[in-house]
Amino acid sequence: MALLFHATREDSWRWGLAAGAVVGLGFLCKTGLALTPLGVGATLWALSRLRFCPGPRLRTVVAMGAAAFVVAAPWSLYSAWRWPELHDLESRVTRAHLFQDPTVDVGPWRRPLDAVLNEVNRTSLQPLPNVVPLVAFCWLLVRAVRKRELETVGLALWVGATWLVLSLGTVKVPAIAWGAVPAVLAALAIAGSDARRHPALAALLLAGLATPLAIEHLPALTRLRESLPTSWAQTRTLPGLAEGLALAVSAALLTAVVFRLARRPEWMTVRLGLAASAVLGWHLAITLPVEKARYQAEHLDELYVSYSREVGRALARNTPKRSVIFAALDRDPPLNFENLNLMFWSGRMAYRRAPDVALAHERGYHPYLVSPLAEPYAPVPGVPPQAALRAYDLEAPLPQPAPLPDGITQLSARQANLEVLGFASRGVGQDLERYAFYVRALGPPQPLRVAFHGPDGIVERVLEPGATLRSPQALRGAAWFILPALGPPREKVTQLEFGTVGQRVAVSPPAP
Repeated sequence: MALLFHATREDSWRWGLAAGAVVGLGFLCKTGLALTPLGVGATLWALSRLRFCPGPRLRTVVAMGAAAFVVAAPWSLYSAWRWPELHDLESRVTRAHLFQDPTVDVGPWRRPLDAVLNEVNRTSLQPLPNVVPLVAFCWLLVRAVRKRELETVGLALWVGATWLVLSLGTVKVPAIAWGAVPAVLAALAIAGSDARRHPALAALLLAGLATPLAIEHLPALTRLRESLPTSWAQTRTLPGLAEGLALAVSAALLTAVVFRLARRPEWMTVRLGLAASAVLGWHLAITLPVEKARYQAEHLDELYVSYSREVGRALARNTPKRSVIFAALDRDPPLNFENLNLMFWSGRMAYRRAPDVALAHERGYHPYLVSPLAEPYAPVPGVPPQAALRAYDLEAPLPQPAPLPDGITQLSARQANLEVLGFASRGVGQDLERYAFYVRALGPPQPLRVAFHGPDGIVERVLEPGATLRSPQALRGAAWFILPALGPPREKVTQLEFGTVGQRVAVSPPAP
């Protein structure tokens, strides 16, 4: 978008080529996100022809589109030729994001019309109240009509196009809305700057920012949502937007009336404007970054939870190129798709389904199984003992389940009907170690409590059976299964404590 604005200001089709090249690269990463600049460029050209605002020349827009095509088309055409079934599936999924198609699985993200202004924006811009970005966008539209500046109109088109397309679609994924976040932040900065000259805008911003406080202390305000049309499903259900709009509009109208009756006093403009700019600046400079940092710190461990990295890399090194992986998993960990992760790390096709050895042979592939359990097949070499999953050769059956892998520290500990047979670990950074506990279920699987004792204190983890990604029935009949966990560095652990009874096992320091 910056390159498009620059190309327009410079009247340069060469800068249009640069903008298009970046769009093409973006298209290869995230289709929906990348197409917005092309639409904005074409719309700005049309508006310039109507003498509404400055815009790029037609040659600049054409150069931008041509460069995007040159960068994105080779891989897109090759993938359509090389993997026609997969390309057709992805094309149907992309279309299903915009148009209702019950035959295509698009995941859990079917949302009502107003989800963009409620759930999606809240995900991207928390902890800002939902009404504040909407107020900033509305002011951006007002300023675009009044001033007709290139950048202001372009920003308004950027935000409006993203929100409009998402609202019309049946699937609303926060990842696509992220593309409008820079423009929304710019709109907030513009609104905060203009608030020093427009008391009604200052009142809008202040009231919008005060929405959470108003909802807490004015319960009657929440009853406004009950009178909304049923088609506004999320606005009726989720607090924030309806109350914020009512509060902001009321504050703006009251301020405008008082401002007129008081004959436009300068002190009112200055004080309201400074207050709105200061409060909004505080939220943008302090509250928003602090909340993002807090959320990242709270979810830091999720970045180090890996089920597929170690096993996938071992498969990449120790299996023939024409191999296929069947993942014996009943679920995915949060925010992950393990079959895709397995494909990434192993370079092999992976399917989360029951093994089909006959089909693999028919297509000329060597079949392998990935599982957190002891399976009756020969293990694939090279999988480290701390991996959350093990790999097996489906063409090398064993008379009994595979034994415990080499390299684990063997234990003999009991918690209720769980028996801990051993563990392995490896450091992953940030003073964290990835642990794999090898466990046998002697009855219905229950959570395993593990406490790491060391000179720095005690770190406790409760490992749910679901962390194996298998069902309880599969775990109950297994010779052993793996419960993955993150804990303190091994060199700082002197004892492991299992269960609420407090059975402790001494741990020797790791081998050099």
